[in-house]
This record gives sequence, C-alpha cells and structure tokens, in this order.
Amino acid sequence: MTEKLYHQDAYLARFEAKLTALVEQAVTLDRTAFYPGGGGQPCDLGVLQVAGRPLLVTSVQAKSGEIWQIDAATGKLTLSGAVSPEQAALLFVVLTYLGFLLPWAIQPRLMFIYHYLPSLSFLMLALAYVVHRSWERAWSRIGAVVFLAAVAVTFVYFYPHLAAVGVSDRLGESYFWFDSWR
Repeated sequence: MTEKLYHQDAYLARFEAKLTALVEQAVTLDRTAFYPGGGGQPCDLGVLQVAGRPLLVTSVQAKSGEIWQIDAATGKLTLSGAVSPEQAALLFVVLTYLGFLLPWAIQPRLMFIYHYLPSLSFLMLALAYVVHRSWERAWSRIGAVVFLAAVAVTFVYFYPHLAAVGVSDRLGESYFWFDSWR
C-alpha cells in the first residue's frame, strides 16, 4: 500500500521513497506525493530522480491501493544502478578490498602479511560500517560491544609480539597455537 503524501501536504515538491515495483514503464513507490487524479482533477506530473537520473512522470494511476507513476514518453523505465549513496560507498569498500585481495588469493605461492596490508584498511572500513549499523539497532548493540571487546583483547594479546617487545617464555609460547607455526 502506497503512503499518500499528497493528503498531508498538497504542495510537497520533494520526497524520498523506496521503489516497490517496476512493471515495464510504470513504477510504484512505498510513498508518493504524485496525486493520481480523480473527481475531475487531473493527475500530477513531474520528475522522479533515480540514481541521479530524471524519469519523466507523464501519468499517475491508482490501482489496488497502489499509486503507479508512469513514464509513457520513453516507453520503458530502466533502473539499473539505482543505489543509495550509502550503498555505493559500501560497495566501493567491498570491491576495493576484494580487488586488492583476489590477485593474491589465486597465486600458487605463499601469501605473506605484506601482501595483505593494502586491503587491510578497506577491511577495517567494512568492519566499522558493520559495527556502526549494529549500534543503530538496539537489539544488536550487545554484539557490537562483544566484537569491540574481542578486538581490544586480541590487540592487547598480540601487541607485544607485533611490536617485538620482550615477553616471558610462557607468553611467547602461547602465540604458537599449532605446531606448524613454530
């Protein structure tokens, strides 16, 4: 069911909405300010901006509780590449991470830590995004706190080894979890 913003503000000129359906040359949104017409009043006309591209709305119709915005001028709506700026930023981070990592993943030789370092910053950005999104939802804040606590404990545990600080033999031996690591 489309939320009818035109009932709240008849002069609303800008609004944000999510695409709920696309059928040939018509779209439905979860909310719209386009009045479908009726009772002698013509429908609203205008432009939808999708991923920065204008889509001309030449007709608006109400069917089964949904409001359909129609672009009859071009004959077909194409919404490829319609991503929000937040999704585009996350997509960039993930693709860059994989772009740095995949060439080394298919190499037949061993991968050393310095091969992984260029992609590490993008992994940190992706993890920061996940923690941020988890923090926004009250029910998953516990998971974000547990994850950050695990990161802190892991850092404290491995920092002496990474910084080449002298440690006791017992702590030094604890870094070798598998015999093959010796």
